[in-house]
Amino acid sequence: MGFEKEMADNLGNREWGMGNREHQRRARSCEPQMGSVSVCADAGSPIFSLAQAFTPGFVCHQNQQPPLGGLDRQRAAPPQDGLPSEASAQDGSPVNGAPKESVGIAHPGLKAWATENKPLRHYRRITSLVMAAGVVFLAMAGAVPARAQSAEGVSYAVVVTGLGGDATYEKLIQGWGKDLATALRKDGAAAGRVFWLAAKKEEGVHADSRREEIVKLFDQLAARVRPGDVFELFLIGHGSYDDYDYRLSIPGGDLTAAQWAEQLNRIRAEKQVVVNMTSASGGSLAALQRKGRVVITSTTAGRERNFSVFARYFVAALQDAAADADKNQEISALEAFRFATREVTRFYDSMKRLATEHPILEDRGEGEGVREPSPQTGQGLLASSVALVHLGGGQTVADTPPVRELRAKKRKVEEGIEQLKYRKASMDTEEYAKELEKLLLDLSQTQLQLDDLEKQ
Repeated sequence: MGFEKEMADNLGNREWGMGNREHQRRARSCEPQMGSVSVCADAGSPIFSLAQAFTPGFVCHQNQQPPLGGLDRQRAAPPQDGLPSEASAQDGSPVNGAPKESVGIAHPGLKAWATENKPLRHYRRITSLVMAAGVVFLAMAGAVPARAQSAEGVSYAVVVTGLGGDATYEKLIQGWGKDLATALRKDGAAAGRVFWLAAKKEEGVHADSRREEIVKLFDQLAARVRPGDVFELFLIGHGSYDDYDYRLSIPGGDLTAAQWAEQLNRIRAEKQVVVNMTSASGGSLAALQRKGRVVITSTTAGRERNFSVFARYFVAALQDAAADADKNQEISALEAFRFATREVTRFYDSMKRLATEHPILEDRGEGEGVREPSPQTGQGLLASSVALVHLGGGQTVADTPPVRELRAKKRKVEEGIEQLKYRKASMDTEEYAKELEKLLLDLSQTQLQLDDLEKQ
């Protein structure tokens, strides 16, 4: 919960896309304003910021109690000299400048009163907004467990792997898709809620990753997924961007970013995660982003068109307990992103190559993605609240020493293939083919050993 706490601590100390400087000025002066809602909280507290965000025209009377103990129509004046007034004039005229009607709002951790000549239902709406904001804050800050985000909500995941183009890339893309689907299924999610669509049919593949099969699956999920569920979409393969449209290369007709967004918008889940791990995936961000949706891309822009290795390390994050930075037995979308980003940097540094991909994350539904989500950049809060896999309760992905050793060997072989392809231009054709064949054979044997161990 470290990220959530840091973000919560920052809520009351900076503008975070909500509220404005005039509200902060009024809070500091603590001057009652006519026609406003006043919240009893420290000006630097999270409750203060939540009220500021959700209740236009509010003022704050620090460390004071509301004049009333419940939500009832009364004649009451706003507090003066640090004390709430308990009554108004007998004739109903304002006392100390208060309007004719006042409404007090009391709630654990959130006390406020409203003063304005408006119907009581006006204040009930305001109260509901502020109290709802308080509940949201408590959930983000850890007072409500992360998995209590919805009543009995469940996660649905769709993994789509596209065309490889040649045998080497096909093996890498297909392997990453298989590992990702395996990790998600071993988290305890029912087989009926994890769907892997691939260009090549094999055990565990739900259907071909053709446009018609993708649309058919989304038709089914649009009717099945509920608003309180979490929906996750993972894209792996070759992407392209022509300065206008992003496309994922799949058998048959490709799907553009706008068409992927159209399918996603049919899913009723209010919390969604999209991880686009393809080349040029940065070009899909603008079309995919939406409130309540975490969008992760392996490249900053569509111009980064080289084959992306981000998928290798994002999948590794879901298999490695080291990715669980806050040690809460869950690996969130934010933790997986950070783990994978570090490993991508290490990969290019170890090969002494200029990085051709720079992963970004955006989870506010607006603005640019960032490479380093934090309270300072204003990105990452939603991503930190979505657990992709759980490591406890008997649902952990196999993590025995032999499995860890084989996974490390597999990543090393894959990195060796990438390094060999990078040196291809300077090598003799026959020598290159011989070394590539050896590496691909080693990769296949390692994968078979992994499969056998993970089935146990």
